[in-house]
Amino acid sequence: MAWPAIVFGWPAIGLSLALFAAAFLRPRSALGFAGLALAAPFLWYASHAPGGLLLSPALLVGLGAAAELLRRGRHAWAMACLSPFVFIVAVLAVGVLTQR
Repeated sequence: MAWPAIVFGWPAIGLSLALFAAAFLRPRSALGFAGLALAAPFLWYASHAPGGLLLSPALLVGLGAAAELLRRGRHAWAMACLSPFVFIVAVLAVGVLTQR
């Protein structure tokens, strides 16, 4: 697998979500910020898609807020900020898996 596919693609998204999940399990850790850093290249790439220019920066702000809220121990608010990213990733995954 070429490095752009790793940095901008599904491995980075999966690892980002795994780091956010680990941040929920480890209170007051900086793992959410690592997840944010891994999701940023994908969101930058997605911002060049039609409609992505508005959506990607909003998702990036939501991930940043989720990382900070996890660091402060506010899990419910962090989940609310993380949910749009998880939803978009799930919709993209279903779209990729169901295409012919």
